[in-house]
Amino acid sequence: MDNSQYINLENGKYRKNVGIIVINKNKKVLFCERKFLKSANESEYKWQFPQGGIDINELPNQTALRELYEETGIKNCKIIYEDDKWRKYDYPKELINSNLNKRKYKDTKGQIQKWFIIEFIGQDNEISIPSEEFVSYKWIDFDENLVKDIVPFKQELYKNLINDMKKILNNLEK
Repeated sequence: MDNSQYINLENGKYRKNVGIIVINKNKKVLFCERKFLKSANESEYKWQFPQGGIDINELPNQTALRELYEETGIKNCKIIYEDDKWRKYDYPKELINSNLNKRKYKDTKGQIQKWFIIEFIGQDNEISIPSEEFVSYKWIDFDENLVKDIVPFKQELYKNLINDMKKILNNLEK
């Protein structure tokens, strides 16, 4: 991928982004409750992993560490895996067309993400949530049950992510 913030694919323009799975010493993952919901019907789907956009001339691994710090305050960590795939999702039409989001989602069909597994080696009191993005967090098992709390348009990506990353996490533990 080039050093811009967007990529043009056959079906539209996507914003480049990273997703971050933070795992602690108890093999639980950090799940964050979003502060800003785009619509009333999203209130039941308010959880996600940290994520954020790649800046111009920034490498995805740099973005992952920067976004993790900006969204959670976590500094005591290390990248233990970078996904070799770019995974994408499309924004729903009602999200793109809402007055609230027209500027943010202008001319983009969705996001394309590079995912990372990052080991948190600090203490929970280092986590700064609430933050600009999130109101709370919890440590949970990394399994299919978390998908029900994700906004519907990201659920397929999360299902595939869990399936692929569980294998990676199991191999890392050996």
